Amino acid sequence: MIVDGSYAYVGSSDGYYIIDISVPGSLSQSGNYTNAVEVDWIYGSYIAGNLAYLANGNDGLLILDITDKSNPTKHSSLPLPSVASDIKVHNQHAFIPVYSGGLRVVNVTDTSTPFDEGGYIPTSAVAYGVAISGNYLYVAVSHAGLDVYDITTPTSPSYVSTVDLDGYAKKVEISGNYAYVACDLGGLQIVDVSDPTNMTRVAHLDSNTRYFGVYVEGSHVYVAGYISGDNFMRIYDISNPENPIAAGFYDFASSGYDVFVSGDYAFVATTTAGLHSLKIAELSLHYGELYDSYAVAQSSTIYFAAIGETIEKVTLSVSETIDSDTLVEYYVSADGNNWESITPGVEHIITNTGRYLSWLAELSTIDAGVSPIVYSVAFDYVTIDVEMELLYPTHEAYVAELTPNFDWVDMSGAYGYLLQLDTSPSFTSLILNESLFFKESNYTIITPLDDGVTYYWKVAFYTDFSVLGRFSDTLSFTIGEEPIVAEFSIASYMILALTMVSISIVLMVKRNRRTRF
Repeated sequence: MIVDGSYAYVGSSDGYYIIDISVPGSLSQSGNYTNAVEVDWIYGSYIAGNLAYLANGNDGLLILDITDKSNPTKHSSLPLPSVASDIKVHNQHAFIPVYSGGLRVVNVTDTSTPFDEGGYIPTSAVAYGVAISGNYLYVAVSHAGLDVYDITTPTSPSYVSTVDLDGYAKKVEISGNYAYVACDLGGLQIVDVSDPTNMTRVAHLDSNTRYFGVYVEGSHVYVAGYISGDNFMRIYDISNPENPIAAGFYDFASSGYDVFVSGDYAFVATTTAGLHSLKIAELSLHYGELYDSYAVAQSSTIYFAAIGETIEKVTLSVSETIDSDTLVEYYVSADGNNWESITPGVEHIITNTGRYLSWLAELSTIDAGVSPIVYSVAFDYVTIDVEMELLYPTHEAYVAELTPNFDWVDMSGAYGYLLQLDTSPSFTSLILNESLFFKESNYTIITPLDDGVTYYWKVAFYTDFSVLGRFSDTLSFTIGEEPIVAEFSIASYMILALTMVSISIVLMVKRNRRTRF
């Protein structure tokens, strides 16, 4: 999560949400990007001008154009190995920790075509959060603690040192000569980084707490997390970082995952309760004031159809108590992007089919003093198989090129494809048996095919790296030019027909004459 001006940008498992925070007591969603195909899990974001740079889980880097806050659109993307878990942009380079893939440095000079310029840069352990101060990059590296790299040359960061910390380091913030590290099962740990070659831990708070978010503003540090079912944000006065003093707290209904402070407000993203706005009143009073978010409830994906299937029909069942002055309307999405109105108890045929089922409930009321109660939401759904569609070569076509490019429609979620080619429709003597992973849904054959020969081809999709799904229908094609068939004009057919009639009449006359003898 990040706050920029009048907007908070919140990543989740199903999309990226832009929240209008101009009135902190009445939050409203301005727009979102929830394309299920493009979004994996947004673990971190960085805003620069009209672009949002997102650490997009297993899918690497995703850059969105947020010029229109009501309708963010994809600008570009770049796949990266493992899980992209955070991002910072500095001097036209994006520094992205990718879990077991080390640290990646992506050149974003041309944001429309980002590329991995740094390659694999090893970290001391799996990499989670990053922070930049001057020419140094700090990386929270799980059980190993905190790494620091010199990024004077951005494309080749040089390792400087590591400080060991308790628990699992997840997020890091730098303020002055100190690093503030949020650790899972390690609490908040403060590190003196005045000498990057010899970092030392100077304070350790809440040793068994599971902290996931940390933010430093002025003389206070804010951390969000939970322990033993208690969920909270804690505030410490760090006027003396080596002797922090408790300054406030706020309890949540669910665990705090990230925190950002802007002005008099701390914005905390929680794992299940969405975004809360907290007014930090008088810190000495040890409390915050909660403001309710806008009246929309939206689920993450509640059902994933198998690869090769699509959701065709859904039926919603709800248990609710609705006052006469309130109305709750329900919507469903199967493609992660388009919402369709659905009536509880009535089977709904999906218009925008897809594999990812989620729901949304919207409250409208004329009496702010009453609230509806939704006890449960359940769905019954029907899926259908999606047929593999082969595009080229088409069935029984003649193909002039000896090395044709085979093309087919991409299957959503497929890990890869298996392309088979043979001169027999039984595929008993395969000429080609090519497995294609992480490739586009097309393939250009390398070895030239034989002119005049008829070939048969089909494609199957992989549901995992070793599990094969269904095959497409078998199509045939012939290498060579299509034979030219002689064409007769209508006049030619008429002359031929008249000729045949004349011959028939002559034969009949001859036969009649013979009958006279």
